[in-house]
Amino acid sequence: MKNTGLWRIGAAGVAVAVWSAVGGVSALAADEKKDAAAEVKPAAVLAIDVPGIGTPVDPNRVIVDVDGVKLTQREMDEQLKQMLSSPRMAGIPPEQLAQIRPRMEDTVKKNFIGRVVLVKEADRLKIEVTPEEIDKAIEQLQGRIPPGANFEDLLKQSGLTVDSLKKEMTRDMRIGKLLEQETAEKAKVSDEEIEKFYNDSREQFRQPEQAHARHILFKTEPDADDKTKQEKKAAAEAARKQLTEGADFAALAKEKSDCPSGKQGGDLGNFERGNMVKEFEDAAFSQKLNDIGPIVETKFGYHIIQVLERTEAKDKTLAESRDEIVGYMKQRKQRAAVDGYLEELQAKAKITDADDAKPADAPDAKPAAAEPAK
Repeated sequence: MKNTGLWRIGAAGVAVAVWSAVGGVSALAADEKKDAAAEVKPAAVLAIDVPGIGTPVDPNRVIVDVDGVKLTQREMDEQLKQMLSSPRMAGIPPEQLAQIRPRMEDTVKKNFIGRVVLVKEADRLKIEVTPEEIDKAIEQLQGRIPPGANFEDLLKQSGLTVDSLKKEMTRDMRIGKLLEQETAEKAKVSDEEIEKFYNDSREQFRQPEQAHARHILFKTEPDADDKTKQEKKAAAEAARKQLTEGADFAALAKEKSDCPSGKQGGDLGNFERGNMVKEFEDAAFSQKLNDIGPIVETKFGYHIIQVLERTEAKDKTLAESRDEIVGYMKQRKQRAAVDGYLEELQAKAKITDADDAKPADAPDAKPAAAEPAK
């Protein structure tokens, strides 16, 4: 994950963050993920009066009531604004927002219902998290800050403070502990299941031929004229001569390469066929190991390539594939277990939709802000 989207911890993103943390993604999370893929928003779209987003409605209108905990229209709109503020939303034309809104509203409502029933169950079972656990989680979150970004600034962009972040993380981690506790047994994977999956899916465990190479790129623009291309090629030839005379490849790549990989000494890591442009791929899978190959021209410019290693295609053994299989099967089982557990809790709750719910300002109304979050 990347950028400020990482910091949209609360509101619409809670279900995803929590259930992903225990290795499963519930139906609610799947809905959220699907909507997130379509998220988009120019700054103007955040305004609540944008066509399709801002049809005037009573802000106290109750969207759904879960055991007395109410989601109001005002809270729904706030959460929609948070979802729309994701950088991934940038670019959706305002006229399309009217089509997107119903799915987003449904996601917010489902996530709200899920949070309420899960927090109530965590309360009943007295599941808690310590301040130390919260501090550790905050530290881990800070460790994922994009280079050059500021923790407080990112929180502010997401409409959060350190205190509100801690409150939401406390709630989410309590839910995470609850789900882990209630679904762990159902997510266990037996040796028999692992072996059967491996035998039934052998083609998935074929490891294709790979090459490990590094390069130095002398970039040319698509509209570069012949003179510019010749100059770039001459520079590449001069650098290649330095390498054949013993210059250090990594140092020269850091100095001269126009590819971002230059910072890593030109190292591209391991790659399979089909991952690089054809001219580059042909060289990488044919050059002798450690040779300084001839200049290769691609649409990106002129490359000096050195192949460090090649591995032949092979079938991974059961032992080599075991961890991958366990991870996949455990996640699949956890997903099913979380879905089933959530359905059980929702079946026990009294859930009233907007048409039947009382106004939020009725005497016995309980705002969503009062949702337990110990």
